[in-house]
Amino acid sequence: MASPVLSVSTRPPAELEGDALIVGIAPAAAGDEAVQLVGTGEGPLGAVAAGLRMLGLTGAVDETARIPAPAGVAAASILVVGLGRAPLTPEALRTAAGTAARALGTAVRVAVALPTSTPADVQAVLEGAAMGAYRFTEYRSGDSTPGTASIELATTVEGAEHAADAASATAAAVALVRDLVNTPPNDLYPASFVERARAAAAGLPLEFEEWGPDELAAGGFGGILGVGQGSSRPPRLLAVRYRRDSGDAHLALVGKGITFDSGGLSLKPAAGMVGMKYDMTGAATALAAVIAAARLDLPVRLTAWLCLAENMPSSTAMRPNDVLTI
Repeated sequence: MASPVLSVSTRPPAELEGDALIVGIAPAAAGDEAVQLVGTGEGPLGAVAAGLRMLGLTGAVDETARIPAPAGVAAASILVVGLGRAPLTPEALRTAAGTAARALGTAVRVAVALPTSTPADVQAVLEGAAMGAYRFTEYRSGDSTPGTASIELATTVEGAEHAADAASATAAAVALVRDLVNTPPNDLYPASFVERARAAAAGLPLEFEEWGPDELAAGGFGGILGVGQGSSRPPRLLAVRYRRDSGDAHLALVGKGITFDSGGLSLKPAAGMVGMKYDMTGAATALAAVIAAARLDLPVRLTAWLCLAENMPSSTAMRPNDVLTI
């Protein structure tokens, strides 16, 4: 799924258009049963607070409710999310935004009015909302419901635009990892993983170097060859390089990319086989990290090594007593 377009606006929250406006609520004071809106200021949204207690809302963390928008609010509806009494750290804001986005489900245009006072708050809110809006529907027959396409945050924080760019890169990286992890192993195997990696990095200043079975054998990569030799779909080693900084410091990320780990001849029991498609999550994460670095134009040298193989039992599978040359 494509990550939503993230943006910021200095307009008052009530002026933001969308299918829903996310607003934070909290208990008014210790011992007080009233519930207050947080960070929205004066204006049409003030009419919302009076009815929240009648809905049974307390402002507790992760509490949500969706209500019609009152007159003077441009959004079609309001989604209130509880923030609790604790200090609003970036992590607390990220969690609240994610909770609210999940509660909205299929809202296409989302506006957000959670309180922000620093660029870190802005980034956290947008990241949380984007990650909470994630949906994976590629294998659902007849599901034409659109996902969230845009998320706009009302904020006057200086540097908010840069924070939104950072949030976009982070959210897109997380969505890429989730997409790869959710793809079933009949469609995600070493060669197709490489294809998806190249497609995800299209247009970015990244260099690719790929080793197939012949190159791996010539280079003495016996480990990855041994793991993958029982599969009809041969292994790959993929290096993805980002060279924004020519200095001596060079970070390398090595990601395990076993697209399915049956255990080979040492076949896993049925319970241990479940979820073995997730054995490629390390490679997905390493790939997403180098792509995010390129999108953010970070001043670093970074190489992601994706070790891709499918571990299957067959007459050609590696035996427990084999000697591998590495």
